[in-house]
Amino acid sequence: MLRLSQIFGDNLGIEIQAHNLNRPANYFSEPINQIFTNEHLIRLANKNNLRIVATTNSHYIKNQIRKFTMLCLQSDQCSQYILMQD
Repeated sequence: MLRLSQIFGDNLGIEIQAHNLNRPANYFSEPINQIFTNEHLIRLANKNNLRIVATTNSHYIKNQIRKFTMLCLQSDQCSQYILMQD
């Protein structure tokens, strides 16, 4: 966590989601209990003085950003754009 804080500074946060998933274990995955997971993520955030970001697994605020990201992922120009922003 310290290394991530050094890299991202105040931009680092812990994401929690309120999907209330409760799935038993199966052949492919461990059991999931979203409430249990969120409780531990909140403790981790508090212990490391990180903000908590509650989401619904949304990745884009605007559709234009989604389109731009998808275009970037389909070409190598995304890395060039990111380098120009530094």
